[in-house]
Amino acid sequence: MKPLAIIGLVSTGLLALSACGHDAARSGRVQVTVWSGWTGEEAKSFQRLCDRFNAEHPGIHVDNLGGVTDNTKVIRAITAGVPPDAFTIWSAPDVGPLAGYGALCTLDEEFRASGLKESDFVPSALEMCRYRGKLIGVPLLMDTLAFLWNKDAFVEAGLDPEHPPRTLEEMKKLAARLTVRNADGDIERLGMMLPDTTLLTYAFGGGYLDAKTGAVTANRAENVQALTFYADLVRSMGGRGKVAAFGSGFGQGQGPNHPFFVGKVAMMVNGEWIPSWIERYSPSLQYGVAPIPYHRGREDRAGTTTISVNMLGIPREAKHPKEAWQFLAWLQRPDVQTEFAQALNNVPNIRASLSEPDLTSGTERKLNFGKFCRYAMHPNAVGFPNTPIGHLYLTELGAATDFVLFGKKTPQQALDDVQRKVSSEMKRMEKSIRG
Repeated sequence: MKPLAIIGLVSTGLLALSACGHDAARSGRVQVTVWSGWTGEEAKSFQRLCDRFNAEHPGIHVDNLGGVTDNTKVIRAITAGVPPDAFTIWSAPDVGPLAGYGALCTLDEEFRASGLKESDFVPSALEMCRYRGKLIGVPLLMDTLAFLWNKDAFVEAGLDPEHPPRTLEEMKKLAARLTVRNADGDIERLGMMLPDTTLLTYAFGGGYLDAKTGAVTANRAENVQALTFYADLVRSMGGRGKVAAFGSGFGQGQGPNHPFFVGKVAMMVNGEWIPSWIERYSPSLQYGVAPIPYHRGREDRAGTTTISVNMLGIPREAKHPKEAWQFLAWLQRPDVQTEFAQALNNVPNIRASLSEPDLTSGTERKLNFGKFCRYAMHPNAVGFPNTPIGHLYLTELGAATDFVLFGKKTPQQALDDVQRKVSSEMKRMEKSIRG
């Protein structure tokens, strides 16, 4: 989706939305329509949850439509006055525009009345469902990241396979040492799969919005340091051209040809699903899972990781918001979370499920999955902020990285340009939202 495509759709029909829900006759079983984003086997697992809810609630029937991954379909339904009663916000940058234009019910009162407590949740997971302090959705599982390394590659390079790097600077040195080139200088094994620059920004202590004012902070000093480090990491492994050429030959991520599984990458940052994939596709791989390294001298950033959530919201024009909320609240039950987490290999967002033995004890896969669960609870686990211009912000940050890697701009210049463009668009959007 283009960065601002959603905004035009939202602004045409949401400024005059009424309060959540319509008065409707409650006769017989209430039909609650849910549009969910899961596909394939994951969709079947979510449908089983819906079937279980329906069996436990004879007065409500959840009618689930799976595979709705394009939020513009929901936008069109909202503007036409025929939205579902609940839906997954499948693209995180869509949260800000939807909430900013009043397309979502605020759920703070329902949350308190349901008996749910903030202490029940992984803090960062619930925070990702807020917009300017107001709860506009609830999570259903989440993703988090950790550092992984190939122990055999460490041994081959004369390194201790039980000691991963603690700092980003150590990681960069190891990335250079673990990168293997042939006689022509082409890469045969990449020391480190390039991490996301937003993760590095947080590990350096940076961020993208001022916590008090909400102002854009794309070019703060820590962000510049993180982008500089990223460019240095690429150079340490042979430079942009060599690294890009090697990466173009990577196989499919989910499958036996994943570059980490076949020894083409020695270290990487990746998600909680990886232990399950390794057990399935590369069971003999000797690997480790550890916290993501932090910037030297910033011990306060130890434990940094990023999280994203599967968020469910209720449109303001939903016909059955009360029953939809009942379903969303039911999905927070620890037994429900554990069942779905087992099926999807995603991290629960409810604390009580994070240490569930069925998820985290026994096999190597479960023990390593348990590490991701622990990392998600760290105070330095954060997500990209919900803003009205999320798509544009992320697009401009990606462009800034490319400008730096191609030598067209310095990190400072690139992020100064992001600051100007995104700040200007943020002001324009704020004015539009205020009407």
